[in-house]
Amino acid sequence: MGRQTARASTTVATGVAAAAADRSFRRGSRAARRGLIGPWDSSPPPGVSGYLDFSGVARLQDVTADGWVLPLGRVVHPRGRWQGTVEIGLPPVEVNRHTIVVAPARSGKTAGVIAPWIAEAAWAGYRVVTVDVKGNDDLLSEVVSYRDGCGHGAPLPVTRWNYCDPAQSASWNFIADLRGEGELNAVAEAICGLPRDNDPNRNFHLRDLKWAKGLLQLSHDTGRPVTVRHLLDLLAHPAALRNAVANLPRSLGAHRLADLVSMTDSEVSQATQFLSTYFESLNVDRFLQVTDQPERGMDDLTGRPGGITLIDAPLADGKLAETASALFLTMLIQRRLAGFGQGPPLLLVLDESPRLQNRINLGQVLAVAAGANVSVLLAAQDVGQFEKERRDEILANCGTFVLLGGAGPESTDYAMRRLGTRIRSVRTESHSWDRRTGQAISYGQSSESVPVLGHNELTHPPAGRFGATVLNQRLSARPILIDLARSDL
Repeated sequence: MGRQTARASTTVATGVAAAAADRSFRRGSRAARRGLIGPWDSSPPPGVSGYLDFSGVARLQDVTADGWVLPLGRVVHPRGRWQGTVEIGLPPVEVNRHTIVVAPARSGKTAGVIAPWIAEAAWAGYRVVTVDVKGNDDLLSEVVSYRDGCGHGAPLPVTRWNYCDPAQSASWNFIADLRGEGELNAVAEAICGLPRDNDPNRNFHLRDLKWAKGLLQLSHDTGRPVTVRHLLDLLAHPAALRNAVANLPRSLGAHRLADLVSMTDSEVSQATQFLSTYFESLNVDRFLQVTDQPERGMDDLTGRPGGITLIDAPLADGKLAETASALFLTMLIQRRLAGFGQGPPLLLVLDESPRLQNRINLGQVLAVAAGANVSVLLAAQDVGQFEKERRDEILANCGTFVLLGGAGPESTDYAMRRLGTRIRSVRTESHSWDRRTGQAISYGQSSESVPVLGHNELTHPPAGRFGATVLNQRLSARPILIDLARSDL
């Protein structure tokens, strides 16, 4: 009798557990048929496919974003209708750990992130310095659209350094404004490009950098507002270069040019071919017009809080745009580093940032900028645009990673590695032979390691056209789904 009772109890317990597991898997099946599985849903049974698995994303209670100043959008509630709910953003300490936004072209990163950050940062007392890479006032129009859409009445004072329209631009003579070895080196690298370890002509490039610094320093030490055209004239006329060096024998620039002026005229012409080419990219009348007078210095252009400094450098201008924007930005960064972060908090907003990677050491800038009260927002179409030897350092120094829908495989691969894996339950089936009832199927559960989010989930965030995924361990241990859509978009 006792054995029969024990068997009956075991059978009932097993049946209850099986029924509970069956209900759980039925819920998983319903979620799978809906196409979205969230944190509250069970895993569907084996063989079910065609769904997006967002089991590992953050719920509202998993997100901490108190005291935020720059917006990230509305958190998508991963249940029910999967809609954006509470608006979140980054507090100043997280802004200062830098952010990268990755999104394909025309996916909404300017309207959804870049323009709101420029406006909100200026209102919060930051000095914002950004580059308009499209031209035709596209970026400023997006900022104004955001301001009007959110009904904020505060002004947005804008200072422009715009070689595209010299009549509407402040004049800034970067040669006359040079201070110290750090700025000199940074400007020379912005013009000539960064040295590369794998460059077979590395020694010649280092020599060009030394001569570029010599020309810049020598011209600065004359005390006159000379332009790039003056430097090119010196390279084209070796006798004039020798006279300039002889007139300022104590200038460090003269010492850096000593080996060059000791050459014959034909040797100078041959040795400076590449150096002349580097400077020639800036030998454009409209650029010369905005650098011919020391009307305003870097501190005046970027030192006041609550305003925007807009550098107009459209992609269509190629090397001119790259070099002009790089020399402004790198000199500004050096000025801030040398001043130990004095002045208002500074936000650099760099759209299409990979184009600057060969002229500004972005990884190094990100590593040291926070200590100088400089925060950086990088934007790129794909992480693969960053060269492999520089990519890891750049991405590792961004505390926040924002990935918009439609991203390419290299970007989703990186996000998957950054997120790591999670353990999920899976339904198992086992078949046995029962002499009384024939074949019997029993169900159980096991676990397996899977990516927190897969390629499909990262490419198709469930928030419509302006859906995105945010990775920031201090906001949430889980990835956060957000909706960047606004009423004016």
